[in-house]
Amino acid sequence: MAHLILWNSYEFTKHSVVRPLGPHQLASWLTTQGYSVKVIDFSSLMTTSQLVNITKKYIDKDTLAIGVSNTFWDIEQSRTIEPDWVSRARGFLENLFPKLDWVLGGSRNSYLKLDLRLKWKSFAGYSEDSLLKYLDERSDKFKIRKPFDIQCNKGHYLDDNFIQPSEVLSIELSRGCQFKCRFCRFAELGKKKNTYIRDYALMKDEFMSNYERFGTTRYMMMDDTANESIEKLEALAKISSDLPFKLEWVGYIRLDLIGAKPYTADLLLEAGLRACYFGIESFHPKASQVVGKGWNGKHGKDYLLQLKDQWGDKVAFEVGLIAGLNGESEQDLHDTQRWCFDNNMHSWRWTPLSITREPEQLWKSTFDEEYEKYGYRFPNGENYKWTSDEWTSTKAVAQAHILNEERREFMHLNPWHAAFVASLGYSFDELFKKKTHELDYDTLHNQTNIFLENYIKEQLS
Repeated sequence: MAHLILWNSYEFTKHSVVRPLGPHQLASWLTTQGYSVKVIDFSSLMTTSQLVNITKKYIDKDTLAIGVSNTFWDIEQSRTIEPDWVSRARGFLENLFPKLDWVLGGSRNSYLKLDLRLKWKSFAGYSEDSLLKYLDERSDKFKIRKPFDIQCNKGHYLDDNFIQPSEVLSIELSRGCQFKCRFCRFAELGKKKNTYIRDYALMKDEFMSNYERFGTTRYMMMDDTANESIEKLEALAKISSDLPFKLEWVGYIRLDLIGAKPYTADLLLEAGLRACYFGIESFHPKASQVVGKGWNGKHGKDYLLQLKDQWGDKVAFEVGLIAGLNGESEQDLHDTQRWCFDNNMHSWRWTPLSITREPEQLWKSTFDEEYEKYGYRFPNGENYKWTSDEWTSTKAVAQAHILNEERREFMHLNPWHAAFVASLGYSFDELFKKKTHELDYDTLHNQTNIFLENYIKEQLS
């Protein structure tokens, strides 16, 4: 039985295994505060009866609420209404348990204009403290508590999650970013160096606990910048060398930080890095300056090629690029595309520039707040439709789509796709050799269904 039940979902793939971290982080934290929490993973892949029957098992007189995260809802399908799998299962359960509250969390709460059939209690952004306060008030046990602190977070996955040894689990070693790229909407931007980082002993303890209980050896590091400091990398390399297994992980890495201290390329290998995402944004000298990553415009191409040779097949990486930055023309984008082709980049992805005037946006980028200063306008009054002398939001979306389609047959698996598929029992080595179109998606879909069937059976038994 549980005080709180959390439906966990990732709606963008049916041929891999994904457990978003947020609900598990909340469950671990709330459990240390005296509440019992049940996380039901893969909720969006279940039938209504399966989700309802598993949920019912954990409801009793002490159950206060059922919660859902909208972070990985399909944005185009859920801007005005919750997904069908949510509304159907909720409808059944509300008829059976009308006194339960329904809690909606996740990163999209601040700007989704949800015309919901049923009301939600909404929590936007980081919700460790606000959700704990809600539970205290709801259970009439309100007391003064210390706020959540990532530095002291023990962060263990709970025992009842039916986690398999092959899975690649998400983990959070720190929060925030020392930098403030002008397009970025993440929280805790511009933090001081070596702050909001977990105690290194607690990091090692979680790695060991997950290994001993589940056999886990592989992770997705959800830190904004995994290589944010030398101290953090040295600590992670020391932890990796002390573990009784080979630690492997994928994460977000700043290329310019490696370029400034080239020896950290080997330190990353010692720490267990197997794949990473480089947010290059632009190789164009002017556009890279506009976005706040001028080093990439001067040195990015040369250093990527150097790093590619140095790492060889030990580390795969994806290059992130933006369409729509002022100073960079359509032809410049196609020149970058050709460079990626000619130099056999493992993976790269184009994203259209996003700028919004939406007043309810929880976290705003520099472009959102000062768009006129950087040459962007909203002439039609729509909060998401911007223009500049060189671009429009519509044109940026179209160009990103064209370029992404063009590179599809040449692209290998990106770090996150590889991690999702690896959770079905594949090694990183064999996956990094494959191009995306070479995957046997029918087989992967069948393997996902088998995994899901076993998970459901375990939760119902």
